Amino acid sequence: TEDSTKWSLKKLTKTSYAPLVYHCAPFFSITIDSAVDVVYYRGNMDMEKLLKLVAEVDFLREVDPDILMELIPLMQERAYKRGDMVIEQGKNGDEFFLISSGKVSVWILKGEKKLMVAELMDGKYFGEMALLTNEPRSATVMVDMDTVIYTLNKKNFYSILSKHPDVYKFIEKKFTERSIQNVTLKKNL
Repeated sequence: TEDSTKWSLKKLTKTSYAPLVYHCAPFFSITIDSAVDVVYYRGNMDMEKLLKLVAEVDFLREVDPDILMELIPLMQERAYKRGDMVIEQGKNGDEFFLISSGKVSVWILKGEKKLMVAELMDGKYFGEMALLTNEPRSATVMVDMDTVIYTLNKKNFYSILSKHPDVYKFIEKKFTERSIQNVTLKKNL
């Protein structure tokens, strides 16, 4: 098998049932959900690592691990090289990014000045506001060293949250807090 341990297949089913998760331990899991565009195959070791990463994201930390396990198969792994731009300030976006390994820097254009406001490494994340809002990206993120990132798009995020309204309310509250922090940060630059 290939090192990527992941296949991407277009919709395999149009059922209205909850996601079907096939665990063929210790080798792999396959999730099929009619509410999403893609079905992912991921090795169990990869899923365990990703669960640990996702469980440390502040707005997901208190979410039931069973619900997180619904999200994980919907995440895509991407590799970036030093110098790559992951997102650009002012552009529309619909993805959240979780750094598995590597390092990125976050830049804000304020007037004519380009200011670095953060460096993010393993376990850190960015782009989460795109999951709840339709606002343009508030910063540019550049790759400082080869980096592996897991992404989750808005459509897949909502496919899980629509089944768990209490989790949606909790995450919405966390995002509101984060939005206030972002506004305060920009004012202080």
